Amino acid sequence: MEDYLRVNDKRVSIVNQPERRYASIRYEISTEMMSDYILAIDDDVFLSPEQLRDMFSCLVLDPMKVHGFAGQVYSEDLKSCSMFLSRNMPVEALVMMFAYTKTHLKKYFEIMNQLGIENKNLKSSEDVPLSFSGNCYARIHDIGYVARCPSADKEGVATWTAEGFDENRRFLVREMRELCLFDSGILKNNDVATA
Repeated sequence: MEDYLRVNDKRVSIVNQPERRYASIRYEISTEMMSDYILAIDDDVFLSPEQLRDMFSCLVLDPMKVHGFAGQVYSEDLKSCSMFLSRNMPVEALVMMFAYTKTHLKKYFEIMNQLGIENKNLKSSEDVPLSFSGNCYARIHDIGYVARCPSADKEGVATWTAEGFDENRRFLVREMRELCLFDSGILKNNDVATA
């Protein structure tokens, strides 16, 4: 990674993995970080330094919630969901980028334990339990256009294209709704229409 990402800042860590791992590994790596504030970004998303700063600021200003720039809201029956990018609103499931604290991380592992799921075995949708690890729904923010790698939608590369992805995600959203009991009126009050 160092060949492509040149960073001379002790606050930024580049973690190279010797083999392909599920994205949930980011939370195990995060437990080893020194900072209480963590930004985790999918490998097919490219944020500018200003966008990183803005996301970090959102987290510092409201550390009780998990933050991002993109997320999903599911219909009440979980048969459909809407994706939202760079808007200021609550969501049920963040995607692509995650700004969270060590407190959220602790809650994430507590949730996983309650669900009886080992983090290392979660092949996808690890962002759903994290999104529910704050005191309320996760929040997305308008940080402008975000560049993405062409592989972000490529079958066989992008996790969300794998068989069973949608079913697993809906299962986790349903479990989180039952476990966390957040006020769904918050989502409805923002005129979030699901398609």
